[in-house]
Amino acid sequence: METSFLQKISKYILIVLFAISIVLIGLFYYQVVPIEDQFEEEKIEHGTTALVLTWTEILFFVAAGLAVLAFIWDIIMNPKKSISTGIVVAGLALIAIVSYAVASDSMDSISPATMAKPTPGELKGSGTGLISLYIILGLNLLAIIWLEISSKLK
Repeated sequence: METSFLQKISKYILIVLFAISIVLIGLFYYQVVPIEDQFEEEKIEHGTTALVLTWTEILFFVAAGLAVLAFIWDIIMNPKKSISTGIVVAGLALIAIVSYAVASDSMDSISPATMAKPTPGELKGSGTGLISLYIILGLNLLAIIWLEISSKLK
């Protein structure tokens, strides 16, 4: 009974989040939300982009929080099976730490002069995300190659 209740709640939450996302995508597509201190043409584009990026960050942190809660729930319900999940979470945390350490907060010299200048924190955050993506994609590629080679050798 408890599982079906959680499934119903998560289904309705997912529907609400999806509906909000669709509305924001519509606002982004039609460029409806303006911001101040910009030229008329740039008001709409930058305001809507900032709104969508903020919503994306909210969704990211909600998903990350729910993943942590699911991990804790799994530890409580199945302590022996959660060891492999803990190893994966620790590996992802290690990738994030290494990516943050390697990421730079300096501005590239090829950026256009008309571009809004990001802060060093924004540059470090985007660099961390890109480096994490590259590491995870590289590890996935190596895993696929390893699985193909090991299946041919068996």
